[in-house]
Amino acid sequence: MAKTKICYISPLSIHSYRWMEAFHQRGYIVYLITQSSCWVAPEPKFIPVFRLQAPSRTKRHVIPNMLRTVRILKEINPDLVHLHVDHQYSLANVLSGVPFVLTSWGLEVQTLPHANFIQKSLARIAATKACAVTVDAKCLQEIWVKMGIP
Repeated sequence: MAKTKICYISPLSIHSYRWMEAFHQRGYIVYLITQSSCWVAPEPKFIPVFRLQAPSRTKRHVIPNMLRTVRILKEINPDLVHLHVDHQYSLANVLSGVPFVLTSWGLEVQTLPHANFIQKSLARIAATKACAVTVDAKCLQEIWVKMGIP
């Protein structure tokens, strides 16, 4: 029987590191797609890491990174994507057709009520197309609910 493949799209943090490590230890095949250039956690030597272009103030990285993310997802063909924080890459998940879970950490949700139309739309797409949305605080859940996400 083939092992389940999970691809994380996430900043390089201790939060995502712990998720990846836990699933890797349980026998899953784990991948990481990230646009972060520095580690805020131990570098996961146990999984393949696909690096995207680093963020810039001009946001020129967003479309090339989305297209590259779609290509990577088609190449590795994961069974599930676990999207952390980066709503801008939710469209890549939708285009790839791979089911995904969205985990919101905080600031990206707390700023949504004041975000521009595009940011709100991408976040709404992420939340409505996700198989599940997880949050770590009731105040984040309340923001999603106010945006029409059950």
